[in-house]
Amino acid sequence: MNKMKTQTIINIPDYEENIAAGMTLRQILLSVLGVVAVVASYIWTNGSMHMQAASYISIGVGLPCFLFAFAKPKGKRLERFLLIWLRFQLSNRKRVFRAENTMYHAVFDPIKQKKEKKNAKVDKKKQ
Repeated sequence: MNKMKTQTIINIPDYEENIAAGMTLRQILLSVLGVVAVVASYIWTNGSMHMQAASYISIGVGLPCFLFAFAKPKGKRLERFLLIWLRFQLSNRKRVFRAENTMYHAVFDPIKQKKEKKNAKVDKKKQ
């Protein structure tokens, strides 16, 4: 007997539809743009400088396209990651953490209030 299998998507917000060769439309477009940028920069710089230098320049021109297409640091797209990183670098870098300990307040606040009432009564008696 043949068993039918269906795939279910676990993380719906992270789902991206694959168009061709396991790549999304964004990856395909950025890859094509990167190849065009590499070829154009190589043709433009090859006549005016050494071939090795021209190839390094063309790799440097095309690399951002491929990074934006395929790199996902910390599971985020590169532009989102860079925006978060830049915002952190420009901030004052002072993190404030305030813990809300409800059990502490439930136990010790009534005790503190009782002590304050006793101290207030003692102060009234002294006057």
